[in-house]
Amino acid sequence: MMSAADSSSAAVPVPLAPPPWKCKCEVYWIPYYARTHGSDVPPVGAYAPLEAAWPPFADPAKAGSYRGGLGLIQILRYIDSPVGKYDELVLVPGYFDVPLKSQKKGQKNLRVTRIYVSQEDTAYNGRRNWNIPKHLARFSFTNISAGSSGPKSIKVEIFPPDTAATEPFFSTTLQAFQWLPSFPFSTKYMPMDITLVQPPLPASNKPGEEILCGTNCWFKLLPEGYTQKARLMWVNYTNVSSAADKRHINDDHNTQENDISTETGREETASVTKWWPSLHPWPVGLWMDQATLIFGVPDVLE
Repeated sequence: MMSAADSSSAAVPVPLAPPPWKCKCEVYWIPYYARTHGSDVPPVGAYAPLEAAWPPFADPAKAGSYRGGLGLIQILRYIDSPVGKYDELVLVPGYFDVPLKSQKKGQKNLRVTRIYVSQEDTAYNGRRNWNIPKHLARFSFTNISAGSSGPKSIKVEIFPPDTAATEPFFSTTLQAFQWLPSFPFSTKYMPMDITLVQPPLPASNKPGEEILCGTNCWFKLLPEGYTQKARLMWVNYTNVSSAADKRHINDDHNTQENDISTETGREETASVTKWWPSLHPWPVGLWMDQATLIFGVPDVLE
């Protein structure tokens, strides 16, 4: 495959892992419906700062207007992949126009706008291979209750990569339905087009962020996923950004007896709200055990 990596990214900081990728993983899908409210951009926090400041990725005039619709939060635990084990949090906030002459007029496709991973190899290769804007984060998975066939309920918390951060920017508890059996599932039979069309990415010029490579063309990709053990699940989602904003407002009404601790709390609250948007997902999602995901060679769009 012709490399789309930006020429400014001369040094390759990790081993290359070109597509296709065939991965084994545990998958948790949390859907929600995204309304545009008359805006042509997704909600605040849907882009990382690096991508938000890059017009070819985030400016509606160059990257296409946001149209909303069915959005999806995905949590994945990769057991086997070309870059080893890792965890992932993905935001697909809905549909975007595709402003390319080679595509149909009025065409809309899904787009990954923000994504976190737990290791560097997948961050670099995901950006390079498919224009997926991966950044690093720390993941915590806690089994709340377990059954003979695996965990019945888990708590997922995701933190900024800085080890000093103690407050998660993402938190949810997932509980598998116990009164319905598991069932086979494949994305091939979904009643909607899940093709991703991803605009080019910027490269970071900050020291220590060499894995955040840039690209120079649009990519189109149809991921494939299937499992014999899919289950519905309850989703108890904590809107951390909204909760943090409320704490920030409450801090403004506190006395100044604890100025230092209050200021520290405000700084961490401000940090949390920058890492993830305020969302309102549905209370029911899809839990896929022992799933296979395939990410092929993307089409290059002109």
